[in-house]
Amino acid sequence: MLIFDSGVGSLSIGAAIHQLIPQANLLYAMDHGGFPYGEWQEDALVAHICQTVSALLQQHKADIVVMA
Repeated sequence: MLIFDSGVGSLSIGAAIHQLIPQANLLYAMDHGGFPYGEWQEDALVAHICQTVSALLQQHKADIVVMA
């Protein structure tokens, strides 16, 4: 399971998932390079996130992506 966020928000989401599914393999990805997202134009942000998550999925197997 890939947990993606612009910062450390993925850590609290991952902790909650671990409580519910302790056997899940979790991969955290924090997009510090794109932070803060509030300064992006929507189209550019969507393209950036799609490209970043696609690159991560090429390198790491994940059955599901959680956008934190």
